[in-house]
Formats: sequence, structure tokens, C-alpha cells
Amino acid sequence: MDSTARPKRTVFIVLGLILLVPALQAGISTLVLPSLQTLQYSTRNISGFSSPDTAPQVGSANYEQLVNDPAFANALNFTQTIVGERVLITAVLPLLLALALNEFGRRTRIGMRLLFSIPMALYMPALGLIAWRLASNPQGAALLGTPNPLTSATGARTALLLIDGLQTFMVACGLGLIVYLIALRGSGDSAPTWPRVRVPLLVTWLASLGAAIAYGLQIFEEPYILTNGGPVNSTQTLGLILFRQTFQNFRFGVGAEMALILLIAVGLIGLIVGVIVIASGLRLESVPPEKPIGMGGSARSSLAILSLVVLGTIALIISVYAMLPYILALVGKLNLPGASGSPEGTIPADVLINTVLPPIVGVIAFQLPIAYVGALAIGALRPLGRRSEWLLLPFSPWLFITALSLMLPEWLNARNIGILNTLGGLTAGHAVLNVPMLFILTLFFKGQTRRWQAGESHDGASFARTVILPSLPLALALAGIAIAVGQQSLLWPLIATNSKALFTAPLAAIALQSSFSATNGIASVLAQFILPTFVIYLAGLVVFQLFVADRLAAVTGGEV
Repeated sequence: MDSTARPKRTVFIVLGLILLVPALQAGISTLVLPSLQTLQYSTRNISGFSSPDTAPQVGSANYEQLVNDPAFANALNFTQTIVGERVLITAVLPLLLALALNEFGRRTRIGMRLLFSIPMALYMPALGLIAWRLASNPQGAALLGTPNPLTSATGARTALLLIDGLQTFMVACGLGLIVYLIALRGSGDSAPTWPRVRVPLLVTWLASLGAAIAYGLQIFEEPYILTNGGPVNSTQTLGLILFRQTFQNFRFGVGAEMALILLIAVGLIGLIVGVIVIASGLRLESVPPEKPIGMGGSARSSLAILSLVVLGTIALIISVYAMLPYILALVGKLNLPGASGSPEGTIPADVLINTVLPPIVGVIAFQLPIAYVGALAIGALRPLGRRSEWLLLPFSPWLFITALSLMLPEWLNARNIGILNTLGGLTAGHAVLNVPMLFILTLFFKGQTRRWQAGESHDGASFARTVILPSLPLALALAGIAIAVGQQSLLWPLIATNSKALFTAPLAAIALQSSFSATNGIASVLAQFILPTFVIYLAGLVVFQLFVADRLAAVTGGEV
């Protein structure tokens, strides 16, 4: 060891721990404390008009009341069915499709991935579900060739499972062709071998299954928009019960108990996935876009061709069917008779501002800089040396937590500081530490730091050139994804405002659906928002695929 090695290492340790402080503070304030508040509220008898701090303690009474409610058992059963469906969709076909496509050249891989980017770009949860609801009514059903399925308990459950399965499929195939091909790419400039890619592929697959389970447990928008839990509570989910108990029945204590159950279940899944990712030594590295890929072999290639044709055809047919209500909304086929000239059928400028501005401010001013600096501290400066990524473990329980599970304390905090029914209140819903962003950036910094350490120069300029600059496209891409997700969010705007002047596009469409006797105005809003959003999202996905995803490899092995 030369004389400068130890002082440099000391500087990295100190600087890394200092730069980690903002992420720790954000994690405590936006994740840990709200979770502890949820635990506290779950043991109190809190109504919508009482102070949580002065409400009487009731011990486990809220839990007993919840589990003894037949609606809870039905919701648990239906939620488990949705989770099982999502796991099956996520686990099989996207992986097989990626394995088949992996054997082809770069042009074929890019073309296929871009083709499946179209359903991903068109996927807009709230607006898409409204389009599905319109397509399921007696007039619109004729366009899809199905009877109205939402009027009976059995039909509603079947329809909701079908629609959720199709929506999940749209995303799973597109994402699968991105993340699995990254895992199959391998490091270096040579073609990968199966022993070198099987661990990254397995870890990626397990993480995707964890995400499918966790997000399935927290499902809310589908039953809320399509059926409102009916008929006769047949399509209630745990997430919908949580919302109803909290913000319709104003039984905050029971709602907190429901949220606590989800926090524990989803937190455990996040912790398991976090341990798997960290213990595997997974990292992301930059590789040349023209890097050879595929395991080779003529017999394998023949099987790959057959598999790609069969699996690709099946996936495309299902994806087109899943997109059909969106397409019908865009071309006006969901416009039913009545109110065609209504001014309510246009989107006001303030709705666009409310939809776009809060997530941009929240992500750019809060989520991205805090996650980026924290990832830089852990992945690049590595204050604990080879064990540095274990610093991600305290964040792991919130890896898959959504706004649903923390909405009660966040809403109460927003009420206490007086920002409900304000644009700042809408923005506050996006000022939460983004744990997936922290994980992904940390894995990338870890991979690039290994490359920097293996190089000949170890000065600041080489660090910036090898570690910092390559991370910027990925950071911007993750920010864009977070903004897109925020723009489509329904839950926080639904509880943070009751002022029409602050409605977001999903919330405005929900309000139109509830108040408009005819669907023409709703379809007009859908078309006005879906088309430009689709164009922007698709352009972003194309850029992401060509200049970010196509230059990344998920690898394990070696030490940093």
C-alpha cells in the first residue's frame, strides 16, 4: 500500500458517511416516522374529527374488529387471487420471451423491445381503467364483443381479474424485455456464458416476483374505478378497505390497523428482496451497445427462432387486446350518444398544471438529488468497503411501499401544517424518499467504481469520467419514470384535495365519470390526455432503451 492510499480511503469513508445523511434523514422523516405513526394510530380509537394524540387507547380492539368483519376475509381472499394472477403473469412468459430474444442480434432485440414499449407507453392506470369501464357498459361492450360484466358479483370479479391481468401483462412484457436482457448481457466485451448470467438473472427474476406480490397486495385503483368494491363487496381488496375505513368511514384507528398489516407484509417482502440483491453482490455496469450477446449454438438458435415466433405472437395478441380500450378512446369509438358539445369534455389548463407540475417538483427537488447523493455515498465512496451495500438494508422494508400504506399519517401531517387543498399539498405526495431509485443508482455506482478502481488513473478527473458522467443518463431516466408514475397517481390527489381547481387529470376523469350521465365528455378527456401522454412516454422509452438500457449489464462476481 502506498503512502497516499490510507488518507484517500479515510477521505472516502468520511465523505461517504456525510453524503449518506440526507438519505437517512429523508428515510426517517418520510418512511420510518409515518410507519411508526401508523403503528401508534392502530391502537387508538381515532375518528376523522379527533386528534390522534388525545384519542383513547383501545389495544388490539381495532385488529379484532377488522378480522371479525366478513368483508375483510372476502377482501383478503380476492387480493390473494389478484396477487397469484400477477405472479403467474410476471413469472413465466416475460422471462421466456427474453430468453428467446436474447439469442438474436442487436437490431432484432431493439426492434422487439421498442414494439413492446408501445403498450408500456400507453399504460395509464386510472385513465386506462376508465376506458375499460366505458368499454364494459352495454353500448361499449358491443365493441369488445362481451356482455356487461360489472353488474353481477361473479361477472365483476372475473372482469376485474381479466382487466388487471391484461394491464399487468402490458407492463410485465415490456419491463421483462428490458431488465432480463440487462441481466443476460454479462460484463466485458465478450459474449456472456450461462454460468456468468444465471445468478443476475435469478436475482432479477426474484425481485420481479417480489414486486408483483407487494404491489398486488396494495392494489387500489382497479376496484375503486371499475366496481367501487361491488356488487355487494364482491370485488373489495385490502387496499380498498383501507381507503374506505380511513377516508369514507373516518375510522382512522381501524384504517391504521389495515395499513399496518400491509406495511408488515410488504416490508417483509422488500427486506427479503433487499437481502437477496445485496448478498448476491449484484451490480450494474456500462457495456458497449454492440457487445455480443446470446449463448450461441445452431440447435439453440433454431429453438430461439421458434420460441420467439410463438411467444412473441401470443404476447402481441394479448397486448393488443389489452390496449383496445385505449385505442377506442383515442379514435372516439367510446363516445356514446349525448352531451357531445359539453364544455366539461375539455381539459382545463389548471388540470394539466396540477397533473404535471407537482411530480416534476417533487422528483427533481427531492427524490432525485437525495437518492443520487445517497447512492453515490454507498455505491461509489463505499464507506464500509466491500460491505457498503449493506447500508441499503435499512431502506429495504420500504422498497415496494406505495402511498396507500402510508397515506393516513401523511394526510394527517399535511392537515396539521395546513397544506391540504393547495398545490403544495399535491407536491407533498411526491416528496418521499424513492427507495427503488436509491437501489438502482447504488448498484450502478458500485459497478462503475469497480471499473474505476481497475483503471490506471485514480484521480478526480478519472472518477468523474468513469463514475459520475455515465450515471447521469440513468439518473435522468429514473427521474422521468418517477415523474410519469406521479402524473398517473390517483390516490394522493383523491385525499389531498376536494377543490376542482386542484384536480389532476385522473381525478378530473373520475369526477366526470361519477357526475356525467353520458360518456362523451369522459371519452373526450381521455383522448385529450392519453394521446399526448402516450407520445411523450413512447419517445422517452425509445431514448431510454437506446441510450441507457442497451448499455447496461447486471453482473455478479468480483469484489469492489
